[in-house]
Amino acid sequence: MSFYNFCKAVAKFALTCYYKVEYINIENVPDRGFLMCCNHVSLIDPIIAVMGLKRPFRFMAKAELFKKPLLGWLVKTLGAFPVEKGTGDMTPINTSIEIINGGGNLLIFPEGTRSKTGELLRPRSGASLVALKTGADILPVAIKYENKKKFRSRLYVSYGEIIPNAELGLEENNLRSLHTSSKHIMEKIRILWEGCTFEK
Repeated sequence: MSFYNFCKAVAKFALTCYYKVEYINIENVPDRGFLMCCNHVSLIDPIIAVMGLKRPFRFMAKAELFKKPLLGWLVKTLGAFPVEKGTGDMTPINTSIEIINGGGNLLIFPEGTRSKTGELLRPRSGASLVALKTGADILPVAIKYENKKKFRSRLYVSYGEIIPNAELGLEENNLRSLHTSSKHIMEKIRILWEGCTFEK
């Protein structure tokens, strides 16, 4: 077992002890490479989104995390690479493109930041830009916590149907197409998110 898989197994054990995790439509996850787009509520979302899947994933994480000796080493081992917010640095996007073009799987949070309320936020264009440059298909995913801080509360992870790249309507040198595509991806996530209900 690789160290990545070992860490993921330990995290999965810990999280399933704390939450009642339910994966919905996990059969929608394809065997081939793709770009996963998910809403963002908690620091543990990258693990939650992929811990039920066999393929390894890469994802962006705040640059500050990499400055902490143990935590920085751990998130890097789990596939994270740094992003410096508010700088306009294109390195994270270029790294994302390299990962997809190299046959890897990538997780991106289109909102660009965590939602403090749990409600969905407006999407940014990063995921659509990566999709434009790589031709990657999109897998929309919604994570919904019943109560993020409550022990043994329910947690749903819902996987949607793959969105073919051609359906995104992306065009080179067309900013409007990036915005339209981002809204389309976020709407797919919203439908999944709203479908996760915690009825008694």
